[in-house]
Amino acid sequence: DHPWRGELVFVAAETPFADGFYSREHVAHPRLLDVLLDDTTSSARLVLAGIDLAAPAPLPPFSAATRFAWRAFGIALPVLLLLVFVHGRGLLRGALGAGRRLLGAGRTAALPLGALALVLLFVRGARALDLGLDLTAARVNELSPAAAAIAARAGAQGEIEATLYLSEPSQLPPVLRTPARELERSLAVFRHAGARLALEHVVPERLDEPARAALEARGIVSQAGASSDDGVTRVTRFACALRLARGGREVVLAFPDARAFERTEFRLAFALERLGGRAAPRVAFASDVPRLSAAEAFEYQKQSLFAPSGTDVFALARASLAQNDLEVVHVNPRAPVMPEQSDVLVWLQPRRSIEPMLEEAVRYLHGGGKLVLAAQHFKLLAQQFRGGDFVPKLWPQPQNPDLEHLYFPELGIELVREVLFDTLNVPIATESQVTGRRGGRDFERQDSALPFQIRLSAAGFAAHALTQGLGDQAFLWANFLRLDAARLTALGIRATPLAFTSRETWSYAWTGGWIPDELLRGPAAIEKSSGAEYLGPLPLAALFEGSFPKPTKPLRLNPPTPPAEGAANAPGGETMPVEPAAIEPAEAPWPASAPGRLVLIGDSQFLENGALGSEEFRGDQLLWNLVAGLAFDGELAELATRTLTAPGFGLVEPRARLFWRAAVVAAGPLVLVLCAAGCAALRRLPRHAALARHP
Repeated sequence: DHPWRGELVFVAAETPFADGFYSREHVAHPRLLDVLLDDTTSSARLVLAGIDLAAPAPLPPFSAATRFAWRAFGIALPVLLLLVFVHGRGLLRGALGAGRRLLGAGRTAALPLGALALVLLFVRGARALDLGLDLTAARVNELSPAAAAIAARAGAQGEIEATLYLSEPSQLPPVLRTPARELERSLAVFRHAGARLALEHVVPERLDEPARAALEARGIVSQAGASSDDGVTRVTRFACALRLARGGREVVLAFPDARAFERTEFRLAFALERLGGRAAPRVAFASDVPRLSAAEAFEYQKQSLFAPSGTDVFALARASLAQNDLEVVHVNPRAPVMPEQSDVLVWLQPRRSIEPMLEEAVRYLHGGGKLVLAAQHFKLLAQQFRGGDFVPKLWPQPQNPDLEHLYFPELGIELVREVLFDTLNVPIATESQVTGRRGGRDFERQDSALPFQIRLSAAGFAAHALTQGLGDQAFLWANFLRLDAARLTALGIRATPLAFTSRETWSYAWTGGWIPDELLRGPAAIEKSSGAEYLGPLPLAALFEGSFPKPTKPLRLNPPTPPAEGAANAPGGETMPVEPAAIEPAEAPWPASAPGRLVLIGDSQFLENGALGSEEFRGDQLLWNLVAGLAFDGELAELATRTLTAPGFGLVEPRARLFWRAAVVAAGPLVLVLCAAGCAALRRLPRHAALARHP
């Protein structure tokens, strides 16, 4: 709020100012308008708006070395002036003695400084010769053998033009400066492995306008980046892209943010393969917008209002796949039109009515396709009412995926429609609905750590190629899978669980009302609960492989009653022909049966836009592992899931957690005490030895 600067107020809806809503009872729309006018038309702003003041031109962006030099000068100069003012005479008198002391100190420090210089020279030489030592368990800091083999094959096919379009470091956001330098090192490593890269550096800001327009036509565009320093946000435009070209083919890799650099090794190897003629996998991505339940929509209808509908909550998940150089095609699950060729189908959170999309998915699986399906039955909403003293109550909002009714029961696969609880949970801030506090319905952000906010620990993943290198996941409101092993075996389908809950789980078969408070404290022997004992580890995701059969029942929740043969009886007993509309259309031909692969996940919220921005829980990495593991094979499949991820812990008992916390806190002081005791003992040894020689 600075009167010298402009101010933009963005309101996400026009409703507060619309006729009929502006003066509505129990709302503060007039007060909102008064506050906005008072703020934007304050006396200071009106006076400054009438004065033509020339603002000083901003300083040009400095390099990192220049910024460091000016900061050091600004800090050191006042200190030196203060020392001269206070101790000027003493410094002059002791200058000669200080010179002698400094000379003696220099002789003493000559050996350590020489050793330091040798170490720096060794590091410089090792970097120049591309020598290094990788001590990580997964060897993620060195080029993998698969990437080296791809680089060698690409080098054997000829020289590759590599053009790195990179802005000056001062123009790059601070979080991208180190990854940009690492990108150049990665190119040098690939070149050392055999890829014949003719590297050229181009600063797009130095090009003329026609040249920049030509770059934009190739997909090399400038990005907007923001950085905050001392409360001031600075927005700059920068470019960071790599173009590889050979024999009429070219591949452009864009790096708009820090996450685009996470799989640099895979992206470079995949680009080299594409230059050799390999096509990018095509991913069909089906997702629907969230909608209110029938009961919630009826509440709006009683107030003569339209029930609000959601937006595309999986847009960032779709963009994360495209950012890693896959071809992503969106499919509308309401009226699905599948692309002609697709390597993987991703279907997130089916919503009633699922019949059109389910038929396409089953046909795709039957023909040997690969499907990633993520769904959950509920979203747990906290609600508070005036009549209940605003005590939070938890209501499961049905999401209606209907997977427990159609096709999957025939396979022996059930997404269990029960609220699942786990002692290993995630503390988060969620929206709570408050009704009656101000005469209407409000939503507030409230912190909670409830057992249905499940934390899928990295220790809960099975040892499988699809789950390699994954960290903890936030599986809020997840549902577990129940598998009929005998049925799956009879159909020739192999099931491999991929992820499990902790051992302390319980569930509640909700059919209406609130979640009982007893279940928030642990398993309880109440009606519709799983009992007073823990259920143990339960599968949250599984891989199914085999030939998926055609459905034996209609893929409809309410199939129409078949008409009588020949004709229908009229009220007078006469016969009348059957209407053409009552006749089912002919079924489209099914593809030839082939082995397919299905990954079923009992949660979809971890892929919503609000969850993908988390740095602690990377749902985009789990989605990428599944899609890349199904789309690629061989070397690229190995490279696609090769990342450096912090390992997580499973369920730790409270006593063990307290013990390790105490051990970590006390370890430092204990080491210092032991070192002090050891030094004191070493000092006493010569004295005792002297006393022993001269008693």
